Amino acid sequence: MCSNNWLFSRLFFLFLFAGFSNVNAATVALFPSEQEILPGQSVTVEISLDFTGEPTVGGGFDIVFDNFTNDSGLTFLSYQPTDLGDPAFRRSPDVLSGRLAGFSVGDFNGIEGLSLMGTLTFLGEAPGLYTLGFSRNAVIDPFTGVNGNLSVVNYSGTSISVVPIPGAFGFLALGLGLMGLICRRT
Repeated sequence: MCSNNWLFSRLFFLFLFAGFSNVNAATVALFPSEQEILPGQSVTVEISLDFTGEPTVGGGFDIVFDNFTNDSGLTFLSYQPTDLGDPAFRRSPDVLSGRLAGFSVGDFNGIEGLSLMGTLTFLGEAPGLYTLGFSRNAVIDPFTGVNGNLSVVNYSGTSISVVPIPGAFGFLALGLGLMGLICRRT
């Protein structure tokens, strides 16, 4: 014989999972998730969207920087959007202190599946660990499904490490050079 608690718990989980079955779980990510460069090198970061299962009519976001100021060791160089969505909905960001504000993409016919939104390029100038993440834009609406419901979006940022050339390499090069000079003279 089933107890009332057992029956109640089964019904509770049934309703709980039934309620989540209509939730659109999308992903907006910066790819790759981490990179390492030397000072003076540029690095690219892709913005990818995954609206598999339920298309979106669009939305927007900001990308925020940790350790980003005008004197930062990581400098934003450019944004190259793809031809994803309707050009009337596509917007390149405003470059502000600490953020790239106002990315947007959309299409009334819907954007579905895995898509590349664009590519960001940065220049590593000074050693450090720099993180890029997402923030809601104050003006542009969040992503909305073609059904009119707000999309549940998982955002995934990235980190860029600008690492100096170790001083030991300089000493190694100097030592090898002196050894070569000494061997050549003898």
